[in-house]
Amino acid sequence: MNPTHENRRAVLDMAVPTACGFNPSRVTRIRAAALVALLLMPAIARDGSAAEGKLPDNAPPLSYSAKTPFAWSNPLPFEYTEGQTAPRREVRDPCILREGDRYYLVFTLWPFANREEKRMELPNNGSSPGIALYSSPDLKSWRFEQWLVKSSELPENCPYKHRFWAPEIHQIGGKFYLIFTADNWLKKEYNPAGSWGTAGYAFVGVADKITGPYEHITYIQGAACDTSLFGDADGKTYAVIPRYNIDIQEIDLTGLPRGEVKWVGQPRRVITAENTDIGIAAKPDYLEGPWLEKINGKYYLFYAGIHRDPNHPDWLGYHTGVAVADRVMGPYEKDSRGRIFEGGHLAVFDGPEGDKWFSYRGEARNQARGLLCADPFTLDAEGRVQTVATTVGPRTHTTSNPSAAADTKATDAFLVGADVSWVPQQEAEGRRFSIGGVEDGLLAILKEHGFNAIRLRLFVDPTAPGGYSAKGYCGLESTLAMAERVKAAGMSFLLDFHYSDTWADPAHQVKPAAWRDLDFAALTNRVHDYTRDTLAAFARRGLTPAIVQVGNEISAGLLWPDGKPDDFDQLAALLRAGIRGVREGAPSAQVMLHLALGGQNEKSRWFLDNALRRGVEFDLIGQSYYPRWHGTLEDLKANLTDLANRYRQGIVVVEYSAPDGPQINAIVRSLPAGKGRGSFIWEPTHPGHGRLFDRTGAALPALQDYRRTDPAIEQ
Repeated sequence: MNPTHENRRAVLDMAVPTACGFNPSRVTRIRAAALVALLLMPAIARDGSAAEGKLPDNAPPLSYSAKTPFAWSNPLPFEYTEGQTAPRREVRDPCILREGDRYYLVFTLWPFANREEKRMELPNNGSSPGIALYSSPDLKSWRFEQWLVKSSELPENCPYKHRFWAPEIHQIGGKFYLIFTADNWLKKEYNPAGSWGTAGYAFVGVADKITGPYEHITYIQGAACDTSLFGDADGKTYAVIPRYNIDIQEIDLTGLPRGEVKWVGQPRRVITAENTDIGIAAKPDYLEGPWLEKINGKYYLFYAGIHRDPNHPDWLGYHTGVAVADRVMGPYEKDSRGRIFEGGHLAVFDGPEGDKWFSYRGEARNQARGLLCADPFTLDAEGRVQTVATTVGPRTHTTSNPSAAADTKATDAFLVGADVSWVPQQEAEGRRFSIGGVEDGLLAILKEHGFNAIRLRLFVDPTAPGGYSAKGYCGLESTLAMAERVKAAGMSFLLDFHYSDTWADPAHQVKPAAWRDLDFAALTNRVHDYTRDTLAAFARRGLTPAIVQVGNEISAGLLWPDGKPDDFDQLAALLRAGIRGVREGAPSAQVMLHLALGGQNEKSRWFLDNALRRGVEFDLIGQSYYPRWHGTLEDLKANLTDLANRYRQGIVVVEYSAPDGPQINAIVRSLPAGKGRGSFIWEPTHPGHGRLFDRTGAALPALQDYRRTDPAIEQ
């Protein structure tokens, strides 16, 4: 918090979709190029207006937790009639994607056919009727949303009028991309290459919402059936292309509004169908259905293979394998098992507890051939994918993936905390603290009343021009000295990096003076190095914090102008750099992202979703709550409850002021799945803010309210 400003609210303003129809007079072909442009992001309004950014869903929140196992049954209870003469359950290539509160599904609809002259008189010329979108709040009850592409509504010469195999939706850089395989069965010349082709052609379209409309649908020359997409955290996009083996190549989709898609660089062969490299004689006929997912900093490339060699009866069927790499272009190392489960053409999505699941088509040996299935998977200590037995019937799952389970290290106890960063300055000015007329140290008084954690803010160089303090308060040496006192008091310690020489908050995120002339690459490196080296200084004195904030009240970004949310790719890069510094300098510490959106749910979700989609890995969600800016206590409870249901991270109200402490602690304690980790009152020694002590340092009656109303303190 900055006590000197009032304009703290940053309002999210989502992008407005544009409309553009298909132009059947031309088929756009890809031109080779080496240009990659950042995709546009929603803008941030900073005028304090009340405009709200809207998310594309309004369903009730998912509410499953690690403490309440999620129950489901494979195959999933799914049936469809769209484009069919009778209800059907058969699917191919199912792709489930979670967006907000709902799961969305696209797949290859029946019939799963190639072009045949004898079928041309059938509805849709014997082809799949298009791409339909379905949704569910719980993976168990599904409904038809709308057609994304419908054959009967397309002109006769449309190059993507038939087939509609392997549709996938990928969210990349704030946009949604629909990629699929299609062709035209009416005349050869209507096809992109002027021929029928063997398995169709790859097309891609773009939308602002998962529900569409998907516009500028464009042919991807040189791609193949089942081509998939992957957006990396650095803003680059890659195509994963199955050509018997599997290749990866960078692709530029920013020209789609102009009907252009461009390859960047050269393709790289990353996986071969041969299994001799892992000592397995059985090999598939070919590889297909790739899906690339980044998990815990590594790249997991899943792929499917059909095995028909009777010399290897144990391998007959449709199987999924996986390979892992440290870099997106490899080298990839195949899992030595060769397969991780029976079934295939999977898509990875965030499951009920935020852990990783995959959707796939079931197979014969688990009695679900061609039906929609979904299962969770985990990573073992060596980073290998572990799956549950893929069988039919009722199932339950309690998350056990360390990357998905709510983190508890260093904060098992509920935190009753206080930010007392002003105290050294107050004491230097003569302030002494007392209770009932008896003088005592501040930390001792707080601890006696049940406080067990202290938060300290840190400025880069508070003595710099325009900095916080010419005397160096809240600088490194001052904060180290205060951390010594916290340790001696036996209390937990949270370190709050402002990444500024002075206050950082929603209205002020000023770069440190020494960093202002750095280009973005150098700035990112400086954030990493400064964070790592600062924490190493604490560690050398045995003062490693339990929690580290990477930025203070970063709802509107940090290190302006580079880290504003209207370029979330850059903001995410800065956050990742800081987090890497924490992991290296204080491996035992939990990382917190601190927002100033205590009662603003949609804005909180927008920020967190954008961070998570760009590989920002953190352990705790911090929120500021001041009624003047963040609404009522009911607003706070509603927001935190939804965040607890939606995300794996624990939640801390890391700033608030009197007199709401006991009520806030009660709200945080009540959050689902034990996600509420605690709270920190902001500057309790300041009579204008925390108001637990008066101007002389004497404890006020409000301090006793904690003892009377907080069950942890009473214990």
